[in-house]
Amino acid sequence: DGEGNLYGTTGDGGVYGYGTVFELKANGIAWTESVLYSFGIALQTGLYPVGSIVFDRAGNLYGMTNYGGGTNCDGGCGIVFQLTPNSSGQWTENLLHGFSGGVDGGVPYAGLIIDQSGNLYGTTGFGGPANLGAVFKLAPLHGGHWKQTTIYSFEGGDGTVPFASLVVDSSGNLYGTTTSGGTYENGSVF
Repeated sequence: DGEGNLYGTTGDGGVYGYGTVFELKANGIAWTESVLYSFGIALQTGLYPVGSIVFDRAGNLYGMTNYGGGTNCDGGCGIVFQLTPNSSGQWTENLLHGFSGGVDGGVPYAGLIIDQSGNLYGTTGFGGPANLGAVFKLAPLHGGHWKQTTIYSFEGGDGTVPFASLVVDSSGNLYGTTTSGGTYENGSVF
């Protein structure tokens, strides 16, 4: 953030044992850790956060979990969440999208990116018509609602199981990698 603090996720631990979002605050030469949110209050709110998190202009945090949310996958297919701070320093989780494991994808492994308009982009390790992974966009709507759109679904020859966060260029093109599939079955850059 603007003060030099670092933010991240843990895939385990926290109050309920299902992962956390944390802040590392610079304190001279030492760092102080604060847990902002512990996952596991309910399956619907997501379990095991993955990847990096991003801020919007209002100071909200966004990220993903690879379990919880939808019920079509064993343990849930993962979610996209928003953490909103209140005046007392507590953070409230809002579920933006629960993956179904279908066309919208499921089981994300990486973090999100955010564009200038506040749209979120990410990948899922499974789902899409061929169940080989998908690239998605979440667009904010009025009233705090979000619209999920599957931008691309992997088919195998183009790669499978995207595992890292996307990168966006100044023209709005998205880039990423897959862990398998592609011409030689060893992954691809797209």
